[in-house]
Parts: sequence; C-alpha cells; structure tokens
Amino acid sequence: MATKKILGLDLSVSSMIEQVLKVVLLTVLIAMSPLNAPVNAGNNVVELRETKSNNIVEKKKIENDVYNFDISVEKDQKNSNSYKIKVYAVSKNDLLGRFIYEGYVMNFNKVNYNVYDDTGKKVSQFKFNSVGLNDSEENLSVSDKDVCNYIQELITKYDVGIAPYNRNFNLKMSSNGHLTHAKPSTNWLKETDSSNTLKYGKVLSSGDIETEDGPYRVYMHSIDGDDSNFEVVSVLNKDGSIRHKVTGVIACNADIIGCFCDDIADIALHQINLEDLQGKTQVICNKELWEILIQLSQVTDYNNAYDLKDIKRMHYDPDVVTGKLSESERPPFL
Repeated sequence: MATKKILGLDLSVSSMIEQVLKVVLLTVLIAMSPLNAPVNAGNNVVELRETKSNNIVEKKKIENDVYNFDISVEKDQKNSNSYKIKVYAVSKNDLLGRFIYEGYVMNFNKVNYNVYDDTGKKVSQFKFNSVGLNDSEENLSVSDKDVCNYIQELITKYDVGIAPYNRNFNLKMSSNGHLTHAKPSTNWLKETDSSNTLKYGKVLSSGDIETEDGPYRVYMHSIDGDDSNFEVVSVLNKDGSIRHKVTGVIACNADIIGCFCDDIADIALHQINLEDLQGKTQVICNKELWEILIQLSQVTDYNNAYDLKDIKRMHYDPDVVTGKLSESERPPFL
C-alpha cells in the first residue's frame, strides 16, 4: 500500500486520512484557544506576550528548536542607574503552556571542561557559557549560544552588577563509559617485568602499532589449550608502564545537554579498559590502538577476548552557580 509522510510519519492512505482529520481538528481547537499566541510570519518569531512596563529599555526575542526566549532589560525602580535582565522562556513543544519559565539573570559563567583518562592524558575538552536564572520556583541555567551571546552584550552595556566568571573543571573517564568529577590516579603506571605477560596464557602471535602515544605491541593469547583461537589480548607500550590485559573496547559518546535542552557538546572517546596487575580496571584512550582492537574482534580466531560496547552517555543540567555538570543521568524534563 502506498504511504505518504505527515508530520514526519510514514502513513498508509487510510491512516493518512485519519491523521489529516486529527490535524484539522487540532488546528481549529488551537485557533479557538486563548492560549494561542499570534505568529509574526515575517521573521518567523513567535510573539510570546506583550510587555506593557515602562521600565523596559531593551528587549529581544530568540528562538531555537525547543524554546522561544523573550529577553528584556528592566530599569531598577529604586535605582535609575542600575538594571536587571529578565528571561522569559516557553517550550515550543507544549501547546498547553505548562513549560514556561521566567527569571532574572543571577550570574554568567564561562565554563571550560577537560576530560582525562587514567594515564593523566587529556583526551578531550569542551567549552560553553552558562547563564543562571532565579526563577520563581527554582534556579535554572541557559546555555543556548545565541541567548548567552546577547546577555553577554547586555552585561557589558548596562550596569547589572554581573561580571563573567571563569570556571574550570576536570572530568575523568570511568570504566562504564561515564564521565565523573575526579582526578585520574596514575599510581598504577609503573614499569612491569615482561614475564607478567605469561599470566595471560600462551602467546599465539603479536604485532606492533604506532599510535599517538608512541608504539604499542599487541599480544594474542590462548588460555583454553586450543591454539586455533585466542581468548585474551594484552598490550605493551614502549616504556613498559602499560602491560595489561584488555577487558573492554568501548565506543563512548558523551552528550552534554543544558537545562533548557541546550546542545552544549557531543564528544567521542575511543575508550579501552585494561586490567592492571592488582586486578583493577583502568581506562586509556587511544584512537589507533582502539581501531586495531576493533579489527581484531572481527577476525575468525577471535574468541570473546574482551567486551565490546557502544555507549551513549547523557549529562544534564550544569549547576546554576558554578556551571558544574550533574553527576547523575536522567532524561530531560520535557
């Protein structure tokens, strides 16, 4: 049966007619609703509300994929030489108008994050600006680039008593693919005797690879007495400080999302989990070595030598005051 797309969905002819009727009915109801806001078709900006206050000296509307923002500068009634910046935000995905937020700007953070593995190497970084709002019910932060850029201009232009504050944070990769607020411990990095490789079983073959961190040698081991396949892979770097068994190869993506579903960063990390000599799991990040281990997992004599995972982690809601990311994962509040 032929299908067509309505509102991004592939529908059969019969279901298409039903969906069209629903859309028409919904359109009529929206038009009759007092919550319906007029649309300025000329600049594609949804008019959020009319502001009648004489205290407003400047205002601007900014729209992204999820929210419409109404930003205004108000003159302080008690002190004519000082001003306040107000942000009014309404969700574009909620026709009932439940997700509306309104608050004054409390602070402006210029945030820098560095991401490290367990060797102490910086494997990624990202930056963003974060504006803290004092909502009537809760404290919120906005990281939308256009909103932050405009508010930064207003902070420079008007006496609002707010100065940009630089915040620097470190994140460490964990074995489960998460990013945690911790400093990596490099005590496990020590030169090890080459005989330690014998604990991983019989060496069937080995190969050398040049990486961004210098040369590595990769060993394939058999522990079941069958020399036709390998169950363990170990790696050795140039100085011998890493001579450990590979336990996991992870395609790890960390998606950083702000309070208003702002898209802050999406970083890819080529994660390798190693078991050190004390049996603890350590994380290194090395793209070339990671790619070789992926290729090894696809050969016929590979026998489940290590775990393969593709992990997408979400980090939400930078702290309003500090810009620090939340430790926990949770779905967005929309």
